[in-house]
Amino acid sequence: GFVFYLTFRCVRYFGGSPIQGQKMESAVAIGLLPLIKAFYNSENHNDLSFIDLTTIVNSIPLNSVVIEKLIQELSLYIPAENIKLPDYKDYSPYPSTYSIGAFFTKYVNTFLAPIYRNRADEIESKTYKPFLKQWAFTADEIAEEAGVRFNANQANYYGRSEHDSFLTGFSTKISEVCRSAFLRILQSFYMNGDITYDFYLEYAYATLPIDLSKWEILPNQIPDWWPQQIQIDKNDQSREHIRPVTFKNPIEDLIRDDKQNILLAAEGSICPSNESKLSDPEHSFSLIGFAYKILGSQIPSSEDLAENILYSPSLVIIPSRSDRPFHFLENQKEYLTTKNDYIRIKDMIVYPLIARERDLCIALWQYFRDFEVPINLNLPLSQNLKLSINHNGWAYQNENGENIVAYADWLNGLKERYEREMPIPHGQFITIDKQYLYQWMEEKGVRIGYILKIVYRAKKDSYGEVRKFEDIKLLNVSPIITP
Repeated sequence: GFVFYLTFRCVRYFGGSPIQGQKMESAVAIGLLPLIKAFYNSENHNDLSFIDLTTIVNSIPLNSVVIEKLIQELSLYIPAENIKLPDYKDYSPYPSTYSIGAFFTKYVNTFLAPIYRNRADEIESKTYKPFLKQWAFTADEIAEEAGVRFNANQANYYGRSEHDSFLTGFSTKISEVCRSAFLRILQSFYMNGDITYDFYLEYAYATLPIDLSKWEILPNQIPDWWPQQIQIDKNDQSREHIRPVTFKNPIEDLIRDDKQNILLAAEGSICPSNESKLSDPEHSFSLIGFAYKILGSQIPSSEDLAENILYSPSLVIIPSRSDRPFHFLENQKEYLTTKNDYIRIKDMIVYPLIARERDLCIALWQYFRDFEVPINLNLPLSQNLKLSINHNGWAYQNENGENIVAYADWLNGLKERYEREMPIPHGQFITIDKQYLYQWMEEKGVRIGYILKIVYRAKKDSYGEVRKFEDIKLLNVSPIITP
């Protein structure tokens, strides 16, 4: 029943046309996702033996590297021989009299994540070829072929003004037109030798709306220990002024090491007071652990450390090396880091313990998981551990199958719209076995410290600008010189 329900939802969403009748590559890819999800959720794959991969492939009218990888994913569960997908569809060059329409220019950043436009500009600047103009012309052609109207009323509903609340995590037929046109031009640029293979794969894979490994993981409820503010003045419910926040429990209490597992990192929105009339969070925080040793008297400031380790290093994979590029978590053996094992900042040697994930998908279906850049364990700590994914998180385990590191996130419901630049009710955190961490630190001759960044916000009304105040400080950092 699950596969039929999801397939029905996808078919209904795209106007009642099955995969066979689609005119857009990205829509075909989305149509394949319910089948993959069905196998993920099935305890016995034999229950889905009626699904025939050859029949599915024969019904696909359009192809892309994303579709190929999804069919490859399905082939892990459905045996098939001699399957052959269609050739990539080429684009028609725009005529010399063509000019980009006003709708595309104004609304492409509304219906797609702005990074698509940024990447189009980047390709154009590096290749000296009119990627943007060809993208717009191809989008016009696909829209006409698929019977999709570029409607300003629809755009105003989804985007509205730049000051109003905005719709998050959505996609429309117009979105898929623009996304498919982008993918089609990207393919042609690669096949013409204008961009490299990995460059092409990275941007093409991003058109899938979900990372499949994270699709399996459900968010949790808010942990009891998560930072929550206390309402000081119950009569003052305005959001006009930035006011100091008093916490129910001090954030510093989160780093106590009196338990078997200690908090290594936590990040997300700060829960509003239970007495507050404001249901949405206003403030957010990042608490990131790092290992360090001191070599002299020049101690870096909290701002210096924040610049170097709060949002870096990053974990990346080379797209062409990955057989399953939509499974970022399972690609642990292919991880690369954007920084070396340690960095020196003045007279402090810093070993980052946390790294930021840069997976290959733009998370439209779980956009809340990209609101803060996902955190993971840095490579020096995770190299001898094995990943295990469960229904509400993932863990790194030792050779005995014991959880050494555990990751989870929480979500306190979602609304259709949120105010721009304000946090959403989501957070993420990583805990680590204290004995494992302390043994690693003893071998390195380092101690653990934390950097805490709290962002306070205030907004007078929906048309006002969000004013921010950042408070950055170091916790558990001693100036004692390491011998």
